[in-house]
Amino acid sequence: MINSYFLLFKDFSGYEMIFPAFILRKTNVITVSEKKERIVSEETLNFTPDMSINEIDVDKVDVLVIPGGNTHQHLKKGSAIQTLLEQLHSKKKLIAAICGGPVLLANTDILENKNFTACGGELPESWQKNFTEGNYVKEDVVVDGNVITAKGVAVAKFAVTIGKQLGIFSSKEDEKREYEMIQKIR
Repeated sequence: MINSYFLLFKDFSGYEMIFPAFILRKTNVITVSEKKERIVSEETLNFTPDMSINEIDVDKVDVLVIPGGNTHQHLKKGSAIQTLLEQLHSKKKLIAAICGGPVLLANTDILENKNFTACGGELPESWQKNFTEGNYVKEDVVVDGNVITAKGVAVAKFAVTIGKQLGIFSSKEDEKREYEMIQKIR
């Protein structure tokens, strides 16, 4: 079975997590955070992660989904999140980040020589200083190797792209049906 991990952190965007979770509902969905304690999303919803980052067996991860939200608080080199991201990338595990989520990739070598996108529209000037590696492109969703990045406005396309990269759709019709169903939710 496919293991789909979702990163939770204080003030993450629950909205940007819901569509990928729906697409990945037939996989083993696991929520993780730095500590196994209650997390409040930017929508002020309470979540309790299934495990802490330190409990993750990196070899069992098929995808890590990173929603947007207040990611700048986790840009410390050597943090548990940064270490996890570097371990996953070294093993070529799929990393999918949307909106502010790609900021967490900025302090690592993950975006080196890769195209990526981020934010809701243009990449704000205040964010640009974080992205010293990689090539920002003005696309809704970008797949480059084992990294998927997306703008927050493309959450449905982001979710379906994750499913497609994991090979979970039984056919093109199945993929199209799932996309159309979540695309209509606004």
